[in-house]
Amino acid sequence: MDIQKIIIFALIGAVILFVVTGGAVSMMGDDGASPVQLSGGALTGGALGAAAAYFMGEGMPSLPKMMGGGGDPHMKVGLPGF
Repeated sequence: MDIQKIIIFALIGAVILFVVTGGAVSMMGDDGASPVQLSGGALTGGALGAAAAYFMGEGMPSLPKMMGGGGDPHMKVGLPGF
């Protein structure tokens, strides 16, 4: 397993649950979210993201291919000549 993929998914999960936790706690209480609640959400999101990347294993496509890179090396680029 590529450690870089695990780190990327852990960071994405941490950021997502940081924001979700802040929104959920702000809607439920009168005062804002505390740093402890936000860090708990980020820690949970990071763990879930890392676990998802680890269990997906090598069958997971790499990030550059998912973002449009890594196409056919013989693919023609440009306008056709008339």
